[in-house]
Amino acid sequence: MKADTKVRNDLFQLEETNMEKREEAFDAKQIYEHLKQASVRPIIRCEVEKKNEISPFDMKIGGAYYLPEGEKPPVNIETGKELYLLAQLDFSKIPHIQDFPQKGILQIFIAGDNDMAGMNCDDPFDQTTWCIRYYENVEHLDILKDVHHTNCDDSDISLPFSPSNTYALTPYLDEQVISLSDYRFNDVLKESCKDILPEDVTRYYDLDDDTLDQLYDMLETCNCQMGGYPYFTQYDHRAGMPEYDVLLFQLDSIEDIMWGDCGVAKFFMTWEALRKCDFSEVMYQWDCC
Repeated sequence: MKADTKVRNDLFQLEETNMEKREEAFDAKQIYEHLKQASVRPIIRCEVEKKNEISPFDMKIGGAYYLPEGEKPPVNIETGKELYLLAQLDFSKIPHIQDFPQKGILQIFIAGDNDMAGMNCDDPFDQTTWCIRYYENVEHLDILKDVHHTNCDDSDISLPFSPSNTYALTPYLDEQVISLSDYRFNDVLKESCKDILPEDVTRYYDLDDDTLDQLYDMLETCNCQMGGYPYFTQYDHRAGMPEYDVLLFQLDSIEDIMWGDCGVAKFFMTWEALRKCDFSEVMYQWDCC
């Protein structure tokens, strides 16, 4: 009888210890700190502000853009119509993060005569109805020659924002922990928190609702950013393509910028291509609710 009583007491103490461990494991702040230690990355966070007058050389969403003398505006190869500026990024004005260029202007263009804003669902690398241009050396000699306005009078224009609107981008250096929608999140959670989580907690959805809500607030993503981790409204399309780890640019639905039904657009590339400033193989994808 005494032996049975001792066994019961030992089991009770073990269960009590496990309960205490589970309560500690579900401390959102503790989980966050472990995730941060394992995954934090520097990023460029951009504030988006609607403005009427912005220089063609400034960082921006939409509007007129820098076009070197002798260079032709990019067009939708399928229709021949000009593409519209989605984003213009000046690396000389951006706080430097490793492997990103330190100078030059990067421009992202998308189609205005395409229901998907130029995205090719079958081949997200195909730059037929969207494209990227990069000018390593920018000459600010003659602003009248180095600026181009895409025609905004076409009534059939379909863009995530009005073509007559321009938004200034102000970059800031920041840091970011892996996002909940990144396809690697569960692996990082399991590995980084293995000493504080019960063995049966291996996925985000194994956590209780309160912890999930707190982590959701802690692991926020930026409306507009370069580098770091992306946000998906549905699922991470890069699963199976781990080499496309660079979030070159992300733009969420904000103010009167709207990707479908509150979606978010992302552009991905490899670290090797980024170091070479080779933007010929970039993945363009946007999804919405």
